Amino acid sequence: MTFLVRTLLAALLVVAAAFQGSVAQPVRVDHAEAELVAATDAIVPGQPLSAGLLIRHDPHWHTYWRVPGDSGLPTTIDWRLPAGFAAGPIEWPVPKRLPIGPLMNFGYEGELLLPVRITVPADAAVGQTVQLKARADWLICKDVCIPGGADLQLILPVRDAAAPSRHAALFEAAQARTPKPVTLDAASATIEDDRMRIAFRPQAAVERLEFFPL
Repeated sequence: MTFLVRTLLAALLVVAAAFQGSVAQPVRVDHAEAELVAATDAIVPGQPLSAGLLIRHDPHWHTYWRVPGDSGLPTTIDWRLPAGFAAGPIEWPVPKRLPIGPLMNFGYEGELLLPVRITVPADAAVGQTVQLKARADWLICKDVCIPGGADLQLILPVRDAAAPSRHAALFEAAQARTPKPVTLDAASATIEDDRMRIAFRPQAAVERLEFFPL
């Protein structure tokens, strides 16, 4: 085997190895880095895929929740998917309060994952790769606010089975922070002058109570 043939075979093996797992490229924008990620290392035909937008904010910068509060704009994801694939809504984790003077906003700092459930067609071809694309837009703020956005993509192989990806723990953490419905034994709401009074009795004990407008 000649040196040239060995070199070409080695190059092909490197390319093949690259497509064994996900392929994504983080994009650096003003005061943040954005990336499309998935909870698994592959797509399985007919099984939902947990994917999402990962934003790493620079220190002290923040983006906004689905209800931003007194100011701000929520982050949006416009998916561009192959035929047969469909993206659900963002599964928003509980935000933090972001007071600015007399105003109260709601959003996120640090590392943020916004998960989305993607429906995968049953006829997705095993052995092929799938390119998931999305346009993400956000407003990032500190002392000033800057509109941000990026065109992102994630390439995943289609397999009969998938394993957790290196981002799986982020999806587990985001799922734990996603609000869940609570069963109530009773609930009522009354308006008293300029205030609304909400009373409820949950079946399970309440350890912590916070109010977010939605």
